[in-house]
Amino acid sequence: MKKIFLAVLFTTTCAANTTIPENFDDWVVCHSCSQSTSILCQGYYKPLPLPQLNGQSNSQPIKVTSDSANFVAKGTSVFTGNVIATQGDKVIHADKATVVHNSVTGELETITAYGTVKIMQPGMRVDGSKAIAYVTQDKQTIDSAVYRLYDRHARGVANSVIITGQNNMQLSQSTYTTCAPDSNAWYLKASSTEFDKVSGRGEAWHAKMYAKDVPIFYWPYINFPIDKRRQTGFLMPEFQNSSLDGKTLIVPYYLNLAPNYDATVTTNYMSLRSFKFDTIFRYLTRTSSGALNFDFLPYDREYRALRNDAYADQQFMQSTDTGDVLRRNDLKNSNFRYRIAAKNTSYFGNNILFTLNYTDASDGNYLYDFRPSSASYVTDKDSTIYALQNAGLQYFNRFGSAKVQVERYQVFHVINGPSGTEQLTKLPAIYLNSANYQLPKGFEALINANYNNFRPNVIPDNNTSLSYGERFYGRAGLSYPIVNPGWFIVPRVQVNFVAYDHLNISSSDLASGVSPYHTSLAIPMYDLKTGLIFERSMCFRKTEMIQTLEPMLYYLYVPEKNQNNLPNFDSGLMTFDYNQVFRDNRYTGYDYVNDVNQLSIGIASRFYSGKTGAEQGMIGIGRIKYFRNQLLPIDQELDNTETNWSPYAFVAKLHLSPDYDIEANIVSSENVTETASFQVQYHPTPLRIINFSYQYVKDAEPDDLTGLLNSNLSQISASTAWQVSVPWRILGKINYDLRFHRYLETLAGLEYQTCCTALRVMWGRTWMPELNTSHGHNNVFRLSFIFKGFAGIGNADDSYIASVIPGYVGGVR
Repeated sequence: MKKIFLAVLFTTTCAANTTIPENFDDWVVCHSCSQSTSILCQGYYKPLPLPQLNGQSNSQPIKVTSDSANFVAKGTSVFTGNVIATQGDKVIHADKATVVHNSVTGELETITAYGTVKIMQPGMRVDGSKAIAYVTQDKQTIDSAVYRLYDRHARGVANSVIITGQNNMQLSQSTYTTCAPDSNAWYLKASSTEFDKVSGRGEAWHAKMYAKDVPIFYWPYINFPIDKRRQTGFLMPEFQNSSLDGKTLIVPYYLNLAPNYDATVTTNYMSLRSFKFDTIFRYLTRTSSGALNFDFLPYDREYRALRNDAYADQQFMQSTDTGDVLRRNDLKNSNFRYRIAAKNTSYFGNNILFTLNYTDASDGNYLYDFRPSSASYVTDKDSTIYALQNAGLQYFNRFGSAKVQVERYQVFHVINGPSGTEQLTKLPAIYLNSANYQLPKGFEALINANYNNFRPNVIPDNNTSLSYGERFYGRAGLSYPIVNPGWFIVPRVQVNFVAYDHLNISSSDLASGVSPYHTSLAIPMYDLKTGLIFERSMCFRKTEMIQTLEPMLYYLYVPEKNQNNLPNFDSGLMTFDYNQVFRDNRYTGYDYVNDVNQLSIGIASRFYSGKTGAEQGMIGIGRIKYFRNQLLPIDQELDNTETNWSPYAFVAKLHLSPDYDIEANIVSSENVTETASFQVQYHPTPLRIINFSYQYVKDAEPDDLTGLLNSNLSQISASTAWQVSVPWRILGKINYDLRFHRYLETLAGLEYQTCCTALRVMWGRTWMPELNTSHGHNNVFRLSFIFKGFAGIGNADDSYIASVIPGYVGGVR
């Protein structure tokens, strides 16, 4: 039997609440709120306080208070003026109420509220003109209702609302939106709607989507989220228009399969190609994480036309040019195109790590045509695409690590683009790296070794242009570091050993003197690094800082050994910069080491926060004095055999102010600048950022007529994502080639964002000289319109903008 406590208050000064529900007395207008959502909405909901709950709400006694009452213990009681009925943390406000008790048992059965009615419980409020609370059924019905779902920042109106318990609402002839009370940017209007807090879903029948009171879509039935849990359902679509694909409609569907794995299936319709389906499956377990991708086109009109043009080109089909042969090999006769990708990281215990990274595609043009967002493939300066395919097993402990790996880069030869260069695979590669051993008397030792079995992707005939075979590499070092406050000196001796076996040397390498037989070479290396560290306190813009001055010398001696007979499997010359001044080897890979006698001279100054000790900047300059020529063919090919001095290398990385980041690198000889780069970033707030950069490389680009590397790369870039007001942010980027006077990349966009909607419009143009359309440019138009709180956050594509505007923070929140 329900208990009822009555408190009858007679007063002549209290009047009934005359605030109409549409005024939203629980909405606080705020134009300078601290929370980002409140800023976008220009306000926030502040629910009226509810009583504290002790135990289950429906087991609590019911208390009714009013200005006056006519109470009947077994029958109908009438309460008038400021009626408040409470049960636990549930409250009913009304101007008038009738309370019905069973005429036999006296049990409370119903409470009927009239006038300005408010029904409130945690996370919910419903206002109306009349309400009936069926106490024994824990159900309430409200007529002419205006409701709020505070947890979802949602509201709406309905002809009637039925609330069952605290988890279910049924509405007839209702609307639903997450917009602020003064906005109807979008709303869903349905003949019947149901909200279920247990599942976190809403269902609507015969539903129309309105934008500014204009109907834009109809669903016979739709299911949508009403909380922030991940839910299966459609994400908001996106529209694109590009030179490569035509008009494209992108519709993603999200599958919440389990708390630790999910999938997204995206349907793309491209007017120039047809349908394309992108799928991604993600998983996270106690020991593993990763993702699987499978994208496919059952039929691609554009690729078929490109393939037919290639078949009709007799010169191309009969050409013996290596590039044309490789392109023909990657020209597939099937209309079915696909990409598969897998990425996995697994830990077995605390010491074993397994990694997998694999990408492959149906034909040479797939990755070039669609450029999927992935770190599993790389594009070189000639736009050649190499897809990474590797798997590795690593064991590590405090003594070092051991790793076994197989790896190759699948090269894709684009029909209407670059042909690429075949790469060697590693089947397998074994790496052993020791920790830095502390020996008696202050000595330190380090040992690294690896074995690589290099093979071409497909074993060619004896006229192959690739040399391959087995290589063993090892390096052991012993040092005696002496480190004291203000100075250090570190003498070191190393032995670099390399051996080759089971070699297959190409004819061109044989002609240059590379030995086809088993060969090995051990080279000792001696170096000495020493420096001073001066320190002083300083003040920059009223901020206490510590500045150091660090002059340093580095002497490196490697005896002359003939390395010209060694094959080159993975070595190349590093780009010269400030860090290169103090390295012990100027080559990548493990085939070659310096044959040098040189002294590096440099000085640097660092800046540290006086409070936290964090480094906030450094500037440095260095140069190398050569005491003899560089003898390796790789140096001679690049005309890098200067006998006296290296160029000056200058570096600056400054973060002296929270709003600015500055970085500069310059490599310059006496009268010639070899390379130069400069970047500055201004970011006063996360939603306001400006970038500017300049890059120069001497003799880095081929001449338009001769194709020789005798043209200087000279490019500038500027980009911004700048919030001009609370709802508006502009996006833009320009990348301009000063040498050839052309725009390499342009982007212009606009973001509009409120608390319930987000609109992003972007237009971009990218230089692709192999295209015949638009004078070698690919033009792309993107449109995203997002109804927040209705279908997730939509397909906002923040990753694309972040890749072209450094420091971009996603605007859709």
